[in-house]
Amino acid sequence: MQIDRRVAGAIATLVRYARHSRRLLSPAAFLAVAATALTMAVWLLPEVLTRTNRTISAKDLLDAKNNVRVTLLQAIAGIVLAIGLYFTSRTLKLNHEGQITERYAKAIELLGNEAIDVRVGGVFALERLARDSQADSDTICAVLIAFVSERTSEPGRYGRVPLEDPINADVQAALTVLGRWHSPIPDGIRLQGCGFNQAKLFGSSWPRAQFNYCKLNGAGFSEADLTNAGFSWTQVTAGGFLRVEGSGTHFVRSRVQAWFCGADLSGADFAYADLRGADFGERRDGDPIEGRLTIPAANLDGADFTNADLEGTIFCGTDLSNALGISRGQFARAITNARTVPPKQWAPDPVSVGPDADVVPWDANADGDSENMHRSG
Repeated sequence: MQIDRRVAGAIATLVRYARHSRRLLSPAAFLAVAATALTMAVWLLPEVLTRTNRTISAKDLLDAKNNVRVTLLQAIAGIVLAIGLYFTSRTLKLNHEGQITERYAKAIELLGNEAIDVRVGGVFALERLARDSQADSDTICAVLIAFVSERTSEPGRYGRVPLEDPINADVQAALTVLGRWHSPIPDGIRLQGCGFNQAKLFGSSWPRAQFNYCKLNGAGFSEADLTNAGFSWTQVTAGGFLRVEGSGTHFVRSRVQAWFCGADLSGADFAYADLRGADFGERRDGDPIEGRLTIPAANLDGADFTNADLEGTIFCGTDLSNALGISRGQFARAITNARTVPPKQWAPDPVSVGPDADVVPWDANADGDSENMHRSG
């Protein structure tokens, strides 16, 4: 019993020393102390664990000790393997984070390059990085939004003012990436006050996005998801919104000359919008009444046209029965045909709104200046 106590005491002392020596010894010395403690445990513990009052042969006693040693060695091997896997995983994680940081810094450097093709490469490098590192996805999205805003607008008296020039390839690349962003953005992408003239965003996804105060001349959103998106105080000339999913979209006080054929605009808000030349009608082969339908009219169920300018707006074949805010005078100035279904309820004719009124229509800002739009809003 005295020997057992001495053996147990020696092992316990070595274990305590190994545990507390981590702060005092170098890694090599600590491993040496730990190895000594494990060796003593493997060699001495079987002597303790196989003691018995029964009389057994020397061979059986030796086999019992060897079995204990094998079990201890297997347990130690498992512990060592687990520790090795832990540190390997930790090392791989640190290496991965270091690579992510390096790739991010390199992509940002490319984004600031003077050569446009290099900047395009930086945009797609950031997209790949955002997919590889979900933790950095929101940051990278914000970087691309800032990049787009910086290159499509300039400082104005009341905020950013959209540029008139068509967008370059680097901005197109950034918009393409943002329009297919891999993870949902709860509040939507905000790109207000930007000039996205001639942007090609076909089939892209912009739910709850904000394009307010933008210029979208010649921009194409055909078959895009624009659910609950904002286009208020926006200028659109020769724009394409064919077959878009645009339920709940806002075009309040916007100047919109665009094609909306086949679009779902249920619940959209066109109040005070200038829709002269906008086309919501259907398309048919040959005869516009009896010909084969190729593109259906826009779905305007619950859409609001209160005080909108519908001079020359095309509603051929459009069902306006549940549209809101359309007066007889507005309807008379629009382009319709025998297939057009008028509203079930007519709104009063729009009141005359002067420049000093609380609500100023787009006509008061005919120059399209973003600063004037802010004042009118």
